[in-house]
Amino acid sequence: MNRLHALLIAFAIALAIAAGTFAALRTTQLSATPSGGVTAAAIARQQAALNRVRIRLRHALERRPPKLPPLPEVVKATAPAASPAPLAAVAAPRVVPGTVVVHAPTVRTSSSPTASHSGDHESFDD
Repeated sequence: MNRLHALLIAFAIALAIAAGTFAALRTTQLSATPSGGVTAAAIARQQAALNRVRIRLRHALERRPPKLPPLPEVVKATAPAASPAPLAAVAAPRVVPGTVVVHAPTVRTSSSPTASHSGDHESFDD
C-alpha cells in the first residue's frame, strides 16, 4: 500500500472517530438538561382530547350490533360412491395415405468467420 493511501485511510478513520465523539457528547448533553417546554396548558389540552376520544369509543362500544345467531346444524349427506368418469380417448393426427414427409436440410451459419465447426456444440438432427 502506498503511503498516500495509508494517510488517507488514517484521516478517514480519525474523521469518523471525531464525528462519533461529537454525536455521543451532544446526546449526553441533551439528556442531561431538563426540558421545560411542556406547559400545564398543553397537558390539559392533551388530556381533554384523550377524554373526548375515550367518550367516543365508549359510545361506539354501546352502539355495537348484537351478536350473530348461532349457525344451524349442517347435515352431511353421503353420496353413493360413483365410478370415475371415463377418460376421453386422444386421437392421433390422421395421416393421408400416400403422403411423404421430407425434412429440409439444416443450414448452418456463424457470425464469426473463425468459428469452429467441430460438432460438439452443434444441434443434433434426425
